Amino acid sequence: MTWLLCAMLLASPKVPERRPSGAAPQFSDAEVRERVEAYRGTIDVPVTAGRAKALEGLIAAAPDRAAKLVGPMARDEREATVVRVTAMDGVAELLPSRAMTELKPVMQSARSAGLRGAAADALSRRKDGCAAVRAQAGREKGDEREAFHRALSRCGE
Repeated sequence: MTWLLCAMLLASPKVPERRPSGAAPQFSDAEVRERVEAYRGTIDVPVTAGRAKALEGLIAAAPDRAAKLVGPMARDEREATVVRVTAMDGVAELLPSRAMTELKPVMQSARSAGLRGAAADALSRRKDGCAAVRAQAGREKGDEREAFHRALSRCGE
Protein backbone atom coordinates (compact mmCIF):
# COMPACT_ATOMS: atom_id res chain seq x y z
CA MET A 1 0.00 0.00 0.00
CA THR A 2 2.91 2.35 0.65
CA TRP A 3 4.01 2.15 -2.97
CA LEU A 4 0.52 3.13 -4.08
CA LEU A 5 0.51 6.21 -1.87
CA CYS A 6 3.96 7.18 -3.13
CA ALA A 7 2.88 6.75 -6.75
CA MET A 8 -0.21 8.88 -6.20
CA LEU A 9 1.82 11.60 -4.47
CA LEU A 10 4.35 11.65 -7.30
CA ALA A 11 1.57 11.91 -9.87
CA SER A 12 -0.25 14.76 -8.10
CA PRO A 13 0.24 18.30 -9.39
CA LYS A 14 2.52 20.63 -7.46
CA VAL A 15 0.70 23.31 -5.48
CA PRO A 16 2.45 26.54 -4.61
CA GLU A 17 3.25 26.78 -0.92
CA ARG A 18 1.00 29.10 1.06
CA ARG A 19 2.20 30.71 4.21
CA PRO A 20 -0.32 30.67 7.06
CA SER A 21 -1.05 34.07 8.50
CA GLY A 22 -1.13 32.93 12.12
CA ALA A 23 -0.12 30.06 14.34
CA ALA A 24 -1.20 26.65 13.12
CA PRO A 25 -4.14 25.20 15.07
CA GLN A 26 -3.49 22.05 17.09
CA PHE A 27 -5.95 19.18 16.59
CA SER A 28 -6.41 15.95 18.50
CA ASP A 29 -6.22 12.63 16.66
CA ALA A 30 -10.01 12.35 16.73
CA GLU A 31 -10.44 15.84 15.25
CA VAL A 32 -7.93 15.09 12.48
CA ARG A 33 -9.68 11.80 11.69
CA GLU A 34 -13.05 13.57 11.57
CA ARG A 35 -11.74 16.23 9.20
CA VAL A 36 -10.08 13.69 6.93
CA GLU A 37 -13.29 11.68 6.70
CA ALA A 38 -15.20 14.86 5.84
CA TYR A 39 -12.69 15.71 3.10
CA ARG A 40 -12.79 12.18 1.72
CA GLY A 41 -16.55 12.48 1.36
CA THR A 42 -16.14 15.51 -0.92
CA ILE A 43 -13.70 14.00 -3.41
CA ASP A 44 -15.14 14.29 -6.93
CA VAL A 45 -12.87 11.71 -8.57
CA PRO A 46 -13.21 8.22 -7.15
CA VAL A 47 -10.09 7.16 -5.31
CA THR A 48 -10.27 3.70 -6.88
CA ALA A 49 -9.77 5.16 -10.35
CA GLY A 50 -6.64 6.85 -9.07
CA ARG A 51 -5.45 3.57 -7.59
CA ALA A 52 -5.97 1.82 -10.91
CA LYS A 53 -4.04 4.54 -12.74
CA ALA A 54 -1.26 4.35 -10.16
CA LEU A 55 -1.09 0.58 -10.69
CA GLU A 56 -0.90 1.11 -14.47
CA GLY A 57 1.94 3.53 -13.90
CA LEU A 58 3.76 1.08 -11.66
CA ILE A 59 3.35 -1.68 -14.25
CA ALA A 60 4.91 0.59 -16.87
CA ALA A 61 7.62 2.18 -14.73
CA ALA A 62 8.63 -0.61 -12.35
CA PRO A 63 7.49 -3.95 -13.77
CA ASP A 64 9.59 -5.97 -11.31
CA ARG A 65 7.88 -4.33 -8.34
CA ALA A 66 4.45 -4.50 -9.97
CA ALA A 67 4.88 -8.21 -10.71
CA LYS A 68 4.89 -8.90 -6.97
CA LEU A 69 1.56 -7.12 -6.51
CA VAL A 70 -0.65 -7.79 -9.51
CA GLY A 71 -1.45 -11.47 -8.80
CA PRO A 72 -2.69 -10.96 -5.25
CA MET A 73 -4.55 -7.79 -6.23
CA ALA A 74 -6.30 -9.56 -9.12
CA ARG A 75 -7.54 -12.29 -6.78
CA ASP A 76 -8.56 -10.04 -3.86
CA GLU A 77 -12.37 -9.81 -3.72
CA ARG A 78 -12.06 -6.72 -1.48
CA GLU A 79 -10.32 -4.72 -4.22
CA ALA A 80 -12.37 -2.39 -6.40
CA THR A 81 -13.35 -3.80 -9.78
CA VAL A 82 -11.29 -1.30 -11.78
CA VAL A 83 -8.20 -2.10 -9.70
CA ARG A 84 -8.71 -5.84 -10.13
CA VAL A 85 -9.12 -5.51 -13.90
CA THR A 86 -5.93 -3.43 -14.10
CA ALA A 87 -4.15 -6.05 -12.00
CA MET A 88 -5.41 -8.83 -14.32
CA ASP A 89 -4.02 -6.96 -17.31
CA GLY A 90 -0.77 -6.64 -15.39
CA VAL A 91 -0.64 -10.37 -14.76
CA ALA A 92 -1.13 -11.07 -18.47
CA GLU A 93 1.60 -8.58 -19.38
CA LEU A 94 4.18 -9.17 -16.63
CA LEU A 95 3.61 -12.78 -15.61
CA PRO A 96 2.50 -14.66 -18.73
CA SER A 97 3.88 -17.97 -17.44
CA ARG A 98 1.81 -17.62 -14.24
CA ALA A 99 -1.32 -16.18 -15.83
CA MET A 100 -3.20 -19.49 -15.71
CA THR A 101 -2.39 -20.03 -12.03
CA GLU A 102 -3.20 -16.45 -11.05
CA LEU A 103 -6.28 -15.76 -13.19
CA LYS A 104 -8.10 -19.06 -13.70
CA PRO A 105 -9.49 -18.98 -10.13
CA VAL A 106 -10.82 -15.45 -10.78
CA MET A 107 -12.35 -16.52 -14.08
CA GLN A 108 -14.08 -19.45 -12.40
CA SER A 109 -15.27 -17.95 -9.13
CA ALA A 110 -15.55 -14.14 -9.26
CA ARG A 111 -19.01 -12.99 -8.18
CA SER A 112 -19.35 -10.66 -11.17
CA ALA A 113 -19.67 -11.97 -14.72
CA GLY A 114 -17.79 -8.87 -15.86
CA LEU A 115 -14.81 -9.78 -13.67
CA ARG A 116 -14.93 -13.37 -14.86
CA GLY A 117 -14.95 -12.03 -18.43
CA ALA A 118 -12.00 -9.70 -17.71
CA ALA A 119 -10.01 -12.65 -16.34
CA ALA A 120 -10.95 -14.66 -19.42
CA ASP A 121 -9.83 -11.79 -21.64
CA ALA A 122 -6.45 -11.67 -19.92
CA LEU A 123 -6.08 -15.47 -20.18
CA SER A 124 -7.03 -15.44 -23.86
CA ARG A 125 -3.85 -13.50 -24.66
CA ARG A 126 -2.04 -16.83 -24.37
CA LYS A 127 -2.97 -19.73 -26.63
CA ASP A 128 -2.78 -22.15 -23.70
CA GLY A 129 -5.46 -20.09 -21.93
CA CYS A 130 -8.07 -20.51 -24.66
CA ALA A 131 -9.12 -24.03 -23.64
CA ALA A 132 -9.87 -22.83 -20.10
CA VAL A 133 -11.70 -19.78 -21.47
CA ARG A 134 -13.88 -21.93 -23.75
CA ALA A 135 -14.65 -24.35 -20.91
CA GLN A 136 -15.68 -21.54 -18.55
CA ALA A 137 -17.72 -19.76 -21.23
CA GLY A 138 -19.60 -23.03 -21.75
CA ARG A 139 -20.50 -23.06 -18.03
CA GLU A 140 -21.78 -19.47 -18.07
CA LYS A 141 -25.54 -19.06 -18.29
CA GLY A 142 -27.56 -16.69 -20.46
CA ASP A 143 -26.44 -13.09 -20.59
CA GLU A 144 -23.41 -13.78 -18.39
CA ARG A 145 -21.79 -15.57 -21.33
CA GLU A 146 -21.70 -12.23 -23.17
CA ALA A 147 -18.91 -11.11 -20.80
CA PHE A 148 -16.71 -13.72 -22.52
CA HIS A 149 -17.32 -12.43 -26.06
CA ARG A 150 -14.00 -10.59 -26.44
CA ALA A 151 -11.98 -13.46 -25.00
CA LEU A 152 -13.75 -16.00 -27.23
CA SER A 153 -13.16 -13.77 -30.27
CA ARG A 154 -9.44 -13.64 -29.46
CA CYS A 155 -9.46 -17.43 -29.14
CA GLY A 156 -10.94 -17.79 -32.62
CA GLU A 157 -14.59 -18.45 -31.82
